[in-house]
Amino acid sequence: MTLLPPAVAGTLRYETRLVLRRKGLWLSLIPLTLLMLLLILSSEKVSGLADPVARVGNTALLLSIFGTPGVAVILTDQFAAARRPGIADLLDATPAGGTTRMLGTLIGPLLVVLTPVLALLFVLSAWWSVAALELEPLFGAAIAALTVIVPGALALTSFAALLGVLLPSVVARIVVVVTWFWATVATPSLVPVPTITGTLFSPAGGYPAAGWLHVDPVWAHRFRTDPLGPAVTTPAILSNIVLVLLLAAIFFALSRQLVGRRS
Repeated sequence: MTLLPPAVAGTLRYETRLVLRRKGLWLSLIPLTLLMLLLILSSEKVSGLADPVARVGNTALLLSIFGTPGVAVILTDQFAAARRPGIADLLDATPAGGTTRMLGTLIGPLLVVLTPVLALLFVLSAWWSVAALELEPLFGAAIAALTVIVPGALALTSFAALLGVLLPSVVARIVVVVTWFWATVATPSLVPVPTITGTLFSPAGGYPAAGWLHVDPVWAHRFRTDPLGPAVTTPAILSNIVLVLLLAAIFFALSRQLVGRRS
């Protein structure tokens, strides 16, 4: 039994099996996961904290900021086949329909690629939970996965898949990485151009991490004081999550339109 409609569940199963068979994916994903583990274990932002929940929050932020671009780069070509003539008509002719099939093409592989990242978060959180003799780090890991990591990963992967339809793969991957760090790390003091870092549109996950996981609020607003970078409050956190998910939906909708027009 599944809560999903049969067409959606079948599409997710099919796309998940396809991506699991890609040996090249694991050759990229395993080193990425090990690199993330090394970064976390060597970071004073994590190991230097006494609060185990803050450790979870900072770990989630590191995984989001430095792991998400790797995830998106791996999945840039998810819609690339849609550039071929007649593919959109073929997708529409399947029982699931073109939109459902493309959604499964995005979500199924994303869940697979995110699994090692989320597993790393939960394993470390379990360790800190045992060490502290409390369950808060494990609860914090669940909150971090759902609010810090997944929304940003979904937005960037949707953006990457869109670029994969528009641009050659190598160019698309470069643009994805540059755009991500422009949106999550670069501030006006670092680069001479406006950025959305520190705003409610930033997909880094700083607002939920600061509001719910004891992370320094600087990671949310980056010293901004304008309406786009407000103080960390519950409305601001929820607005950040909704806006990031809205960006993901917009990128996916644009991809679907492009595939339809090129058929």
